[in-house]
Amino acid sequence: MNENALEINGLYKSYCSLFKKETNAVIDFSLQIKKGEIFALLGPNGAGKTSVILTILGLLHKNQGDVKIFGQDCEKIDVKKRISYLPENPSFNFPRYLTAYEYLDLHGSLKGLSETEKVQQINPLLNRLELIEQKDKRISKFSKGMLQRLNIAQAFLGDPDLLFLDEPILGLDPMGIAEVRKLILMFKEKNKTIFINSHLLSEVEKTCDHAGIMINGKLKKILSMEELSDTLYGVAIKISNIEEIKNKIIKIGKIDGKNLVVTVKSEEEIEKVVQKIFKLGGRVTNVSPQIKNLEQFFIELVKKDNEDNN
Repeated sequence: MNENALEINGLYKSYCSLFKKETNAVIDFSLQIKKGEIFALLGPNGAGKTSVILTILGLLHKNQGDVKIFGQDCEKIDVKKRISYLPENPSFNFPRYLTAYEYLDLHGSLKGLSETEKVQQINPLLNRLELIEQKDKRISKFSKGMLQRLNIAQAFLGDPDLLFLDEPILGLDPMGIAEVRKLILMFKEKNKTIFINSHLLSEVEKTCDHAGIMINGKLKKILSMEELSDTLYGVAIKISNIEEIKNKIIKIGKIDGKNLVVTVKSEEEIEKVVQKIFKLGGRVTNVSPQIKNLEQFFIELVKKDNEDNN
């Protein structure tokens, strides 16, 4: 049985403003991630994604809940030695008078690496992230994209067992995004676990095993990327006399012009829906399957939640 790398049960996190008004950032958040998985936490801005990571890491105090990493309390020192973290917008944390190599050498020491281990790891990481020619250049001369690459190298340094990446490809060009994708997948091949916060859903589909969608502090849905295209797709059924039978079919799906858009799980379901429309007096002239990707699913779930709360 595969061990859970991360287990969260009933996590709550709230903030108080200067006027003592409490804001709930994380509400009853529960999640299990197995060892060797890549998990992405998705959500609109302000959904609470970063608060979840910071609370897991102990950088924020949780109000309630239980967090275990590899079966142990997340606060234990032995557990913290097995994890690494890439913060969102980390550039202000850089000691800009250091060179790229000196910066990674410093972090290697903080992570407890020996001099031999640092030599073995730093140059390969700089090379993979296309910074090897800038290794002796001061950080103050780096562009935003170069700073992001450098901090990604910092996060992977030390070969952690569990890695938290908050918007890892922020500010990267397409070549940089591709390199980070390769690094993440290479990391997974070593049976490592990665927890990612990201807004670039196309990359999530390419790299992740599962994705959770978080809205207004709550985890609304967990999806398997393997099953997404097979189990969640829409069918646009064109009905020439849709206005005549609109009231009869409104509960079957969403009406879009002369199309009835229905979510189904199999081809057999499509046939059943079409037969039902015929029985209700509809004249079907075309059936068009519409594969639903993660972005479409995400947008629809956020819209539905907003409608339910208004």
